[in-house]
Amino acid sequence: MAAWLLVLLLLIGLIVWVFRIFSRKSFSKNHEMRQLDDIYEEVKGHISFDTFSEIWLKVGEAFSIDPRLIKPSDTLKALCNIDSWDLGRGEDVLSEWIEQKHLGRPPALTTVLDLAKWIESERMSRS
Repeated sequence: MAAWLLVLLLLIGLIVWVFRIFSRKSFSKNHEMRQLDDIYEEVKGHISFDTFSEIWLKVGEAFSIDPRLIKPSDTLKALCNIDSWDLGRGEDVLSEWIEQKHLGRPPALTTVLDLAKWIESERMSRS
């Protein structure tokens, strides 16, 4: 009986692992690897380079994605969908980071650029 339970748990673990890899590959499939400087060119009128690099690196770390794949227009919902196979770990990491930075509770944000703009505006209003 215990052997069947162990086999079942291993099978479930394998399925979660496969879907986790598949969701990341699916995200990466529609994204070309670019240098962070090139991505910043798209958003330099909206946020500073310091904020940009900090957010892109933190989002990449939180969701286990190379930051060079993240587009300013990527939705937080899409990133959370990738993360669903990790039980929301990335979303939790990002929320904890925002809390540690004492930035308050974010409004409804749609894209990674929206997140970066909100963080920069919060920092400016507090200084």
